[in-house]
Order: sequence, then structure tokens, then C-alpha cells
Amino acid sequence: MATGLRTLHPDLRGLCGDTTAVLTGGHAVTERTGRPIFDVMVELQPSRHDEWNGVTDVAAAVDAIISGRRFKAERRAERSMDGTFVVDFCLR
Repeated sequence: MATGLRTLHPDLRGLCGDTTAVLTGGHAVTERTGRPIFDVMVELQPSRHDEWNGVTDVAAAVDAIISGRRFKAERRAERSMDGTFVVDFCLR
């Protein structure tokens, strides 16, 4: 089971723009082949029903992953005490 954008199952990668290897100057470089189907994505956490990450720019996140960089996400968690949400930003 996928736990996030970095570990997305190969059959679902087309939803995120898919990737291909391209030879550039004798080096193989991975590039995104198209636009993601969705602009925004929500990563659900296994066994954590009160926490999730929102990726507000899927194309930029895919490009960051391809180039070995981290991408920005918005982490949301529900406080069990009063049902309010805590929001912070993180790098994935």
C-alpha cells in the first residue's frame, strides 16, 4: 500500500503526470511526461485517522521527487481534546 506520493504504486503514477527516462548529454535523466490529473493531493496516514498531509502543488512535488529534493506539504492533525485542527507546514 502506498504511504505517500514518493511511494505511489507504479500503476497510479500516471495520475501524477508519470515519468520517463531521457538521455541528455550521455546521462539518463528522469522527467515528468505530462501534467498531473489533480492539482492538489491528500496523503492519508495508515492507522492515523486524525492526521493527513495536503500537497497543494502536485506538479512541483513530482518534479522535486524526480530531482531528489523534498517538497512542501501542509500537515493537519485533529486534537482529540476539543476536535480542533493543528496546521503546520513540513517538507516531505
